[in-house]
Amino acid sequence: MLPLNLILGFVLVLTRISALMGTAPVLNSKSIPIHIKATLAFAISFVAFSASGLPSPQPAQPGAACAAQRRLHHRQANCGGDQ
Repeated sequence: MLPLNLILGFVLVLTRISALMGTAPVLNSKSIPIHIKATLAFAISFVAFSASGLPSPQPAQPGAACAAQRRLHHRQANCGGDQ
């Protein structure tokens, strides 16, 4: 399942693209049908959101930070003792 922040981010991009398309005089309702405009807004939003380079969140791993700190502390202790 997708994280909530990614879904909300995509909805935000979709809303902004749709608003821009809604205010563009070239894309008035008489020239382009509404389902074409909706599909175009979705496609542009998908491409813009994918190209934004947002990092996808990694699942939390309990204890990973503590283990990394222990390894770092162990290495520093070994280096100090070798001299």
